[in-house]
Amino acid sequence: MVTTNPELAKLIVNSAYYDMLVGELRAELNIKVLDAYEEVFATMDSASISRLDLKPDELEKIFVEDGKSLKAFSVLKYRALNNLPDEQDYLPGEEPDESDKDSNIISKGYARGFLLGNAIEFLLAKKSRNILEAYLKSSRVPKAAAYAKQVMSWIP
Repeated sequence: MVTTNPELAKLIVNSAYYDMLVGELRAELNIKVLDAYEEVFATMDSASISRLDLKPDELEKIFVEDGKSLKAFSVLKYRALNNLPDEQDYLPGEEPDESDKDSNIISKGYARGFLLGNAIEFLLAKKSRNILEAYLKSSRVPKAAAYAKQVMSWIP
């Protein structure tokens, strides 16, 4: 079982370097990022950090020392994924019917922790594709192998 400490994620997301990068991405990509960092997102992000046994200083180092590369990675990711429909793997016969698909979803903006998620993917991709892919599978990301390959292509 993974223990979570939402304060860990909050510490990172509320840091000055994190805030600076989020501001730069807001301006460059013209995206809306919610100001509040909801407890549920802090808990989920902390679970990811704990599952990988990452230390706060290891993550904070990415924002401080490798911020330009992380920003470039985030820009490439955003541009690659923007306006693409969600793809999900379904077992035969378990696909949702058309009435379950909502094409009128309106986003209020990105969750404040989006860059933390990008940083985790960035860090793991720099370590190895196998480590990244294992993390994506354990996180139940659809088509994890294909997504890992795509993530690797965004590393500057």
